[in-house]
Amino acid sequence: MTNNKLDIKLRPTDISDLDTLFEFQLDEESGYLAAFMPKNHTDKSAYLDKFTKLLNDPAVNNQTIIFDNVIVGSIAKFVIQGETEITYWIDRKYWGQGIATKALNKFLALETTRPIFGRVAFDNFGSQKVLEKCGFVKIGSDKGFANARQAEIEEFIYKLDIWQCVNHTKMDIQEQIKDYIASQPDTKRSDLEVLHKRILKVFPKSKLWFLDGKDDKGKIVTNPNIGYGLLNIKYADGKTKEFYQVGISANTTGISVYIMGIQDKKYLSDTYGKTIGKASVTGYCIKFRNLKDINIDILEMAIRDGIKQTT
Repeated sequence: MTNNKLDIKLRPTDISDLDTLFEFQLDEESGYLAAFMPKNHTDKSAYLDKFTKLLNDPAVNNQTIIFDNVIVGSIAKFVIQGETEITYWIDRKYWGQGIATKALNKFLALETTRPIFGRVAFDNFGSQKVLEKCGFVKIGSDKGFANARQAEIEEFIYKLDIWQCVNHTKMDIQEQIKDYIASQPDTKRSDLEVLHKRILKVFPKSKLWFLDGKDDKGKIVTNPNIGYGLLNIKYADGKTKEFYQVGISANTTGISVYIMGIQDKKYLSDTYGKTIGKASVTGYCIKFRNLKDINIDILEMAIRDGIKQTT
């Protein structure tokens, strides 16, 4: 879990930082995990020449990571083949303190381009966790020659889309969910806790989402949502959007459970409407006042059904 008390600062990288950053990338263990290193990464002249040019490239956003007034790493956004990507490096002696996660959260608040992608070696589990804590979703993989290992290896591709409305500047998703549930009145809080635990039991390895209900300008436009799973929604114009498969949300009169992606819009009401209890059932939403008003086992059946149809 990220330590939110860490005094992490970002500032634009200065040419005077490059000597320190060069030394970081000479560490063999760090290089092995990064894997996709330049062939000449030990050539300081080549390094300084390359990064001096990058510092003057308006398409690149280079930031130096400062912890307790010491340079501990770097983070950057660049564009390759029309896609925006991020890369970061933390001095190995500062690993395991949550610095990378907090630095990336801060960077994503500064660099608002979406979608934005991250690539990481298949066995770089620490970096994978950092991306996931910051809302990135693994969307695929690729293979390439890793100079640091002198072999072709698999790398995972992660993506953060505008639809994943995660508040990166505050906390990770699990903390947001916990705080959201805790903020509800007693009955709703208890019901949401029961639903959250039950869905996690049904769908234990699902991707977690927290959508804060705000648009790009920070205006609240809908109720916050907790989401589970990953669904690729396809529109008639060919566009796609990543979204959750199951969601829950408190509203003014009770709780809504969203079961997304079922093609037959009458399926939920026809299949579960008569047996679920006092609930309004539409094409993708089951809405009720309290859990005691419904048959939670029937609700779980509907959730499992929806997951099966969209997985």
